[in-house]
Amino acid sequence: MTTKTKDYKVELRVDGIIHVHYNAGTKVTVETLKELQQVYAQITTIKRPFIFTGDEFVSITTDARRYAAEMDQTNPSLGHVFVAKNLAQKILAQYYFKFNRPKHPLKVVGSFEEGIHYIHMNYQLHEMV
Repeated sequence: MTTKTKDYKVELRVDGIIHVHYNAGTKVTVETLKELQQVYAQITTIKRPFIFTGDEFVSITTDARRYAAEMDQTNPSLGHVFVAKNLAQKILAQYYFKFNRPKHPLKVVGSFEEGIHYIHMNYQLHEMV
Protein backbone atom coordinates (compact mmCIF):
# COMPACT_ATOMS: atom_id res chain seq x y z
CA MET A 1 0.00 0.00 0.00
CA THR A 2 1.27 3.48 -0.90
CA THR A 3 0.09 6.95 0.11
CA LYS A 4 1.47 10.03 -1.69
CA THR A 5 1.09 13.75 -1.06
CA LYS A 6 3.06 16.76 -2.27
CA ASP A 7 5.22 16.48 0.86
CA TYR A 8 5.77 12.76 1.37
CA LYS A 9 5.26 9.19 0.22
CA VAL A 10 4.59 6.33 2.65
CA GLU A 11 4.83 2.77 1.41
CA LEU A 12 4.31 -0.56 3.14
CA ARG A 13 6.75 -2.67 1.16
CA VAL A 14 6.13 -6.34 0.40
CA ASP A 15 8.95 -7.28 2.81
CA GLY A 16 7.03 -5.59 5.65
CA ILE A 17 9.16 -2.45 5.97
CA ILE A 18 7.46 0.95 6.10
CA HIS A 19 9.29 3.44 3.86
CA VAL A 20 8.66 7.14 4.51
CA HIS A 21 10.13 9.52 1.94
CA TYR A 22 10.03 13.32 2.28
CA ASN A 23 10.00 15.26 -1.00
CA ALA A 24 12.37 18.14 -1.76
CA GLY A 25 11.61 21.34 0.12
CA THR A 26 9.15 19.76 2.56
CA LYS A 27 8.68 21.62 5.81
CA VAL A 28 7.58 19.02 8.34
CA THR A 29 4.99 20.50 10.71
CA VAL A 30 2.82 19.09 13.48
CA GLU A 31 0.02 18.81 10.91
CA THR A 32 2.30 16.75 8.64
CA LEU A 33 3.11 14.40 11.51
CA LYS A 34 -0.56 14.02 12.44
CA GLU A 35 -1.32 13.10 8.81
CA LEU A 36 1.47 10.54 8.91
CA GLN A 37 0.08 9.02 12.11
CA GLN A 38 -3.24 8.47 10.33
CA VAL A 39 -1.47 6.91 7.35
CA TYR A 40 0.49 4.54 9.62
CA ALA A 41 -2.75 3.46 11.33
CA GLN A 42 -4.31 2.74 7.93
CA ILE A 43 -1.46 0.64 6.56
CA THR A 44 -0.51 -1.52 9.54
CA THR A 45 -1.90 -2.88 12.77
CA ILE A 46 1.38 -4.44 13.89
CA LYS A 47 4.78 -2.97 14.75
CA ARG A 48 7.18 -2.81 11.81
CA PRO A 49 10.61 -1.30 11.09
CA PHE A 50 10.62 2.12 9.42
CA ILE A 51 13.13 3.51 6.94
CA PHE A 52 13.15 7.27 6.34
CA THR A 53 14.58 8.99 3.26
CA GLY A 54 14.40 12.54 2.04
CA ASP A 55 15.31 14.79 -0.82
CA GLU A 56 17.19 18.05 -0.36
CA PHE A 57 16.02 20.94 1.80
CA VAL A 58 13.68 19.01 4.10
CA SER A 59 13.19 20.86 7.38
CA ILE A 60 11.26 20.27 10.59
CA THR A 61 9.68 22.94 12.76
CA THR A 62 10.49 23.20 16.47
CA ASP A 63 6.90 22.26 17.37
CA ALA A 64 7.08 19.25 15.04
CA ARG A 65 10.30 18.10 16.73
CA ARG A 66 8.57 18.21 20.10
CA TYR A 67 5.49 16.46 18.74
CA ALA A 68 7.65 13.77 17.09
CA ALA A 69 8.97 12.82 20.53
CA GLU A 70 5.38 12.27 21.75
CA MET A 71 4.45 10.51 18.52
CA ASP A 72 7.38 8.12 18.91
CA GLN A 73 5.65 6.53 21.89
CA THR A 74 2.56 5.53 19.89
CA ASN A 75 3.97 4.79 16.43
CA PRO A 76 3.71 1.20 15.19
CA SER A 77 7.50 1.04 15.00
CA LEU A 78 10.02 -1.62 15.94
CA GLY A 79 12.88 0.72 15.06
CA HIS A 80 13.96 3.51 12.74
CA VAL A 81 16.59 3.68 10.03
CA PHE A 82 17.43 7.12 8.63
CA VAL A 83 19.23 7.47 5.34
CA ALA A 84 21.70 10.37 5.29
CA LYS A 85 22.95 10.67 1.71
CA ASN A 86 25.71 13.16 2.46
CA LEU A 87 27.80 14.48 5.32
CA ALA A 88 25.50 17.44 5.97
CA GLN A 89 22.45 15.18 6.37
CA LYS A 90 24.43 12.85 8.63
CA ILE A 91 25.57 15.69 10.88
CA LEU A 92 22.02 17.08 11.09
CA ALA A 93 20.58 13.64 11.89
CA GLN A 94 23.16 13.00 14.60
CA TYR A 95 22.56 16.45 16.09
CA TYR A 96 18.77 15.99 16.01
CA PHE A 97 18.89 12.56 17.67
CA LYS A 98 21.38 13.70 20.28
CA PHE A 99 18.74 16.03 21.70
CA ASN A 100 15.63 14.06 20.69
CA ARG A 101 16.34 10.52 21.81
CA PRO A 102 13.88 8.09 20.22
CA LYS A 103 12.13 5.40 22.26
CA HIS A 104 12.87 2.79 19.58
CA PRO A 105 16.23 1.61 18.20
CA LEU A 106 17.75 4.00 15.68
CA LYS A 107 20.39 3.63 12.97
CA VAL A 108 21.72 6.31 10.58
CA VAL A 109 23.06 4.85 7.31
CA GLY A 110 24.54 6.25 4.11
CA SER A 111 22.28 4.62 1.51
CA PHE A 112 18.82 3.15 1.10
CA GLU A 113 20.29 -0.26 0.24
CA GLU A 114 22.43 -0.21 3.39
CA GLY A 115 19.34 0.62 5.45
CA ILE A 116 17.26 -2.18 3.94
CA HIS A 117 20.13 -4.63 4.51
CA TYR A 118 20.45 -3.48 8.13
CA ILE A 119 16.72 -4.00 8.72
CA HIS A 120 16.76 -7.47 7.14
CA MET A 121 19.69 -8.47 9.34
CA ASN A 122 18.31 -7.04 12.61
CA TYR A 123 14.53 -7.37 12.59
CA GLN A 124 12.01 -10.12 12.17
CA LEU A 125 9.87 -8.97 9.26
CA HIS A 126 6.19 -9.66 8.71
CA GLU A 127 6.05 -9.87 4.94
CA MET A 128 2.97 -8.93 2.96
CA VAL A 129 1.11 -11.80 1.29
